[in-house]
Amino acid sequence: MPMHFVFVTDSHHYPDAPEDFSAPKMLTQSRRVLDAMPVAINALNPDFIVHGGDLLCGGSSFKMPWETYIRAVGEVASACSLFQAPTYYVPGNHDSDAQQASFDLFAQHIQIPHMLDVVDVGPRWRLAVANVYHDCSPISEAAGVWTDALDQALRNAARTAEADGRALILALHPWVVPHESQRNNPDPAGVILEGARIQE
Repeated sequence: MPMHFVFVTDSHHYPDAPEDFSAPKMLTQSRRVLDAMPVAINALNPDFIVHGGDLLCGGSSFKMPWETYIRAVGEVASACSLFQAPTYYVPGNHDSDAQQASFDLFAQHIQIPHMLDVVDVGPRWRLAVANVYHDCSPISEAAGVWTDALDQALRNAARTAEADGRALILALHPWVVPHESQRNNPDPAGVILEGARIQE
């Protein structure tokens, strides 16, 4: 039975953003993007939705004030409540606040995994949603860390899925394979630390 899902990521909401920061971000238009997202995605009538993280502009890059972060979390939660299909959220490094590198307020409004959540999304499909910041700071380790605990949890989930005759889809925020421009870089930007094990 075919399944149809939408994967959306890096929507980067920043209420009243003072600038766009860098391309291709459209932060000064982020409210328009946020409002358009549920309408456009619902029109596709997906079986489920995955947001790959960075719903906000918290973390270290944008210096979002705490009061703005509070507002952004509320506006994102309100917009996401309009999705008409089951929706799963991967935490991104910009979903934490910029002051304490904490996901606490965000997680009160948007359900994110503590480490790895595994859910059935269809008769033969299972989704593993990973939090690569469960044991590190999203500010100092912006690409996250693939920990031993995550690795073991995913391997267990994969064995169980195979035994149950289900395909397992992994959703996480950073890159596992470096962009072509970073292939020869021994420390490629945006690639999860210790992530080589995911490819084994």
